[in-house]
Amino acid sequence: MYANVCGFDHNKRSVVFNSLINKYNIIFIAESWFLNDESVTHNKFFIASSIKPPKPPSGHYKGGIYCFAHKNQYYYTIDNNENSDYKLQGNIGSFINGKCHLNNLRIFAKPKTYLL
Repeated sequence: MYANVCGFDHNKRSVVFNSLINKYNIIFIAESWFLNDESVTHNKFFIASSIKPPKPPSGHYKGGIYCFAHKNQYYYTIDNNENSDYKLQGNIGSFINGKCHLNNLRIFAKPKTYLL
């Protein structure tokens, strides 16, 4: 789910953390304005955020995007065979130059020779 909230205040956080997080696997909150950033980034559902810009001389911060998800849903395991020498994981969320990439693939393997 993606929502432009025009300030991620207490009431909006309550809706996200008490209701929507149970309905959607991943939630992106745009235009958070970094309201109460300290408590948001320590929330158990917090995954990542855009970089907080310098405080403007007046008014609120501009922009701000947060990504939230259940930690157990955040990583999607393609092959989780415990007897296997390798493990593939996809849908690893990351922010690169302000863009969120959900199509990264990671390969975890025991030292050995593999053909890809």
